[in-house]
Amino acid sequence: VLTAPVPSGGNDNRGNLTVGQQATLYYGVSCLNTASYALRFPSAPTLSISPISNCSVVEYIVPATGYSGIPGGGYFTVIFGLTPTTAGSPFSATVSMNTNQPVSPVYSWTISGNAVPPAPSLSLQRPAYTPIANGSTDNIGTMSTGSGQAFTWYIFNNGAATLNLTGSPLVALSAFNNCSATLTAAPASSLPGGGYSTSFTLQIVPAAVGFFSFQASIASNDTSANPYSVTIAGSGGSSGGTPSMNVQRPTGTTISNGATDSLGALSLGAGSSFSYVIGNAGTGTLVLTGSPLVALSNLSGCSVSMTSQPASSVAAGGQTSFVVLVTPSAASFSFRITIANSDAANNPYIVNVTGTAAATAAPEIDVSRGASPVTSGGSDALGQVALGGPTSFSWTVANLGTAALTISGLSLGGQSNCTATIGTSPSSTIAAGSTTSFSVNVTPTGASAFSFSVSISNNDSNENPYTFQVSGTGVVNGPEIEVQRPAGISLASGSTDNQGTVAFGVNLQLTYIVANLGNQALNLTGTPAVALSNISNCSVAVTSAPGSAIPASSNTSFTINYSVAGVGAFGFRMTLVSNDVDEPAYIINVSGTGGTLPDISVRLQSAQLADGGQAAAGSLNINSPVRLTFTITNAGNAPLNLTGPAPVAAGGTMNCSAVVAQPAQLTLAAGASTTFGVDVTATSLNSFSFSISISSDDPDENPFNFTVQGVGSTFTIGGGNGGGGGGCSADAAGSSAWLWLPLALVAAWSLRRRRMA
Repeated sequence: VLTAPVPSGGNDNRGNLTVGQQATLYYGVSCLNTASYALRFPSAPTLSISPISNCSVVEYIVPATGYSGIPGGGYFTVIFGLTPTTAGSPFSATVSMNTNQPVSPVYSWTISGNAVPPAPSLSLQRPAYTPIANGSTDNIGTMSTGSGQAFTWYIFNNGAATLNLTGSPLVALSAFNNCSATLTAAPASSLPGGGYSTSFTLQIVPAAVGFFSFQASIASNDTSANPYSVTIAGSGGSSGGTPSMNVQRPTGTTISNGATDSLGALSLGAGSSFSYVIGNAGTGTLVLTGSPLVALSNLSGCSVSMTSQPASSVAAGGQTSFVVLVTPSAASFSFRITIANSDAANNPYIVNVTGTAAATAAPEIDVSRGASPVTSGGSDALGQVALGGPTSFSWTVANLGTAALTISGLSLGGQSNCTATIGTSPSSTIAAGSTTSFSVNVTPTGASAFSFSVSISNNDSNENPYTFQVSGTGVVNGPEIEVQRPAGISLASGSTDNQGTVAFGVNLQLTYIVANLGNQALNLTGTPAVALSNISNCSVAVTSAPGSAIPASSNTSFTINYSVAGVGAFGFRMTLVSNDVDEPAYIINVSGTGGTLPDISVRLQSAQLADGGQAAAGSLNINSPVRLTFTITNAGNAPLNLTGPAPVAAGGTMNCSAVVAQPAQLTLAAGASTTFGVDVTATSLNSFSFSISISSDDPDENPFNFTVQGVGSTFTIGGGNGGGGGGCSADAAGSSAWLWLPLALVAAWSLRRRRMA
């Protein structure tokens, strides 16, 4: 029977139909208009079938010519008999109806499918004409233990070809659980097609009270169900008795099988437990045969779970119980309880459960500062807070819930670089939809980051306590000078910056940071901004002056170049005059000892290299080695020793190879130099790089490290041997001059080597 509409020009695919076996097809022709319009068939033939492919079609019921019509909303049933003719090929037949429909008077559709050869089709049934699906369970109920009972099953062949049972035995029994079974009457081994049947009988004996089961399997030539297997299950009961099941809630109040149990009004979103009792009022043992023992289904507007399962068997006159946890998610809810059992009169036992739900009044805390919410477990940044006195900050506590919010405590903790005290406390009770507030007085103890925590004890079910972290930065209320070297390491006014032992006669450099930790602009008012005095055994100059105006929370820097005159102590003083109220003259004393020390200096051509810096090799022809020559100079005043059997090492190559030619001299007097080479071969048209490490006895730059970078290219060096003017040539000097041309640019950006003390 056609269940889905087939539009005009559409296709009704009937799938696989058996060759030589007629299929009866039903079509309902409907008039979808109002009652004032009738669908008629004005001309003969009212219905035609053409073309027809690989099948024959018989018209059983079709509209007659001049049929009085199908009224609006009515329908007429058309019946065909279709028989596929050749297996292995598709079939089709197109049906056309001549109607009085003005827009499309001819309504047509195609019937299609695949013609398949006749095949057997096994169906197992108990009783006859009650099929048991392949792979399913046939529950035969409760039987007395220790005594046998015979049960008969029927095998039908619903296919068109002969069904042959091929197993040995024809019905195989296995997987016995708490029972035994014997085939006492075997089925026929062969059945003609067309609905013929045979039967077999089993004698079944439960071994003990309780659930039993075994498997029956039938092998055949039905390829769609081979083997055809079913599980046969039941319950062993006491000899001579039958169970009688009932379900109760509360105990003593029976809920009839199929009846409804109303749980009443529950809280929306909250779980509630309900206990049910299973009673056995019969004379034999009641066995629960389901898996699970209690099945929950048809859930609507709720979630339900089993928190306690019943026992699997109940003695005559006994009881067991189970508990369900019900959580409504809608204003009304329902679900079904199904209990499969051995009571033949109440199997299965079904209870339909219903109820209603409403939201439970509850408080809901929320905290904000100004327009910014502060989540529980989150943080609130106060920004800059002035030193010297408390600053008050207020927070709002709102009750977004439907019941009163109770505040039972407010505490502060975890104070770092600050003091924090409660200024005003919140109200202890906040009505639904209302707010209260509290304030905290904060005093940073230093011009740096500070923090503390806030904890609010309350009766919110999932945010108690309500906690958050408060942070900020203490700043001077005005300008506040601080000198640092290196950045971030403070040198207090009046302190000494000791350089230790340095080589005399060598140009050295120091860079200082001037930071404004205040919240107003810091102005360096001295002339010069950094005044030098108390100079002893050295020469010193400011080579890069600081900015004179430093905005709040900003910084500037200045650089000092100095050279120690000789062996012994040296020193000088730096004074910075500013508008800092409490440190108008910021003084740093620099001291140290002049000594004899080596000092390594490295350059590539004229480009001075810094320890940890980079050297530019420019563009190198790929797959052609080019030598880069580096110069090592002892800029100190004591001999410099290059250490190890190979003091220069190359590594970290990327898109290249690098082979070092070691320096000829390993000991350099003060001011002396030596060279080493690196033969570099770029291996691709991409950026390449490698690292160089030089071992020496330089006290603060050992090893001296730098990275060499360049680009692989396809330019040509050499040539000219093939005649003609198409190439170019260069001798070694010319090649070197070309190579070092881009390297001359390095001086524009390379760091000049300085000893950083």
